[in-house]
Amino acid sequence: MRINYRFFGNFDRKDVLELKQIGIIVDTGCDAFVVYEDEEKFELVKKYFGDNWKEKVTLTDTEFTEKERGSSSFLSIEATKILGYPQPEEWDEDESEHEPPYPFNIYPYFENVFEVTNTSHDYGMLRGKQIGSFSLLGEPKWNKSNVGSIFWCEDAFFTTPDVYKMVFAPLGIKYQTVLGYGNQKPLTTVVQLLSQSISNSKLIINEEHTNMIEDISEWSMKKYVLNNKGFFPSFENHPGNYDLFVSQEYFGSGGINEKTVFISQKLYQLLKKNGAKGLKYYPQQP
Repeated sequence: MRINYRFFGNFDRKDVLELKQIGIIVDTGCDAFVVYEDEEKFELVKKYFGDNWKEKVTLTDTEFTEKERGSSSFLSIEATKILGYPQPEEWDEDESEHEPPYPFNIYPYFENVFEVTNTSHDYGMLRGKQIGSFSLLGEPKWNKSNVGSIFWCEDAFFTTPDVYKMVFAPLGIKYQTVLGYGNQKPLTTVVQLLSQSISNSKLIINEEHTNMIEDISEWSMKKYVLNNKGFFPSFENHPGNYDLFVSQEYFGSGGINEKTVFISQKLYQLLKKNGAKGLKYYPQQP
């Protein structure tokens, strides 16, 4: 396991020269670089930026070994492949006779896709049961990937029909068709994977796991922003005999309210065996 930090800044010539002495290569102007926590130059970079070094960090992440991933009964997944934006991206008052009811005038891409559990002008929309299909501009460009997600709803995962049949269908995981925006006909190179259930267990989330915890009293819930340092929080108890499922807890900042998606070790091994690409895996403490 190795923890890394992505530093971003607007560097002048002095920065370029002095960071080069540390072993960091950047260009003048806006640029970024990654340093691992266990490297000697990490301490030198912190010293260079001073007490406010954390303000330069835009992303913290952890890289796990195959042994660590293979030892975890369940793994949280995150997409490295993003297929684009759900449609419509915004409500077009020139093309619509009537404004959609709140919150769909703010989140038009969720209309007829999700029921609404709660709304808040401070925290956005809390999605309930899925009742329809997402729309995309057209067939996604998968390139070398075959599993991914979309912007604004990164707890929804998609795959190709072939990978669905090989990997997910044998486990009883269902799918939802994805529609082409405009003609609303099913796309042929992508389907949405559907969660089998919500976890039977809560996660053990401590302050050491988080950058922020929001107590949303109007929704009677807490929402978390994880720091991505180390193993993903473990379950209090067994979450259930599922291969693709979601957390009880919600994560995100501002108007983002998303559940974490988990896969079983069995599904992880099948994804590896079949060469699935487009996901990052976060194991729990063995």
